[in-house]
Amino acid sequence: MSYFYEEKTNKEASHKERVKEAESLAEKCEVFRNIFGTQDQQSRAIFFDAFPLSAPKIEVDIMNPHYPKWYDGTQPPTDFQSPVPIPFLTVANTPFQFLVGSRDEEILTENIGGQDEEGQPKTISWWLKNALENHGIGAKTAVGYGYMTAQ
Repeated sequence: MSYFYEEKTNKEASHKERVKEAESLAEKCEVFRNIFGTQDQQSRAIFFDAFPLSAPKIEVDIMNPHYPKWYDGTQPPTDFQSPVPIPFLTVANTPFQFLVGSRDEEILTENIGGQDEEGQPKTISWWLKNALENHGIGAKTAVGYGYMTAQ
């Protein structure tokens, strides 16, 4: 839904204005409401958890915040503070399967916003594929994590 919001709203507007625009778009767009649901309407699409197709390859990476006293709110950022490496686990080079289901097959093939450059309709699968490739999923996408490529 975040990718749909990013693509369909005015990128020059403030975040608050874009949220309001996205809410208005959702109210007007029946297909959007059917896929994602609203406070008053249950979604007709079901987005299942991603499932690894092979044993995940786990790697260790680190975050290295340079101003720990600034982040904890006790001091301004200064050059004499020492970085505190924080290790975390990542999943690397692992293929995943993403499944979308519905009791109503029509919603899965319905056009949700025009056609792509090749003239193909923008279906749920199209939006999901493009969101994973161009927007990423999860945390740390700004540094390259969470981006997928279709196989």
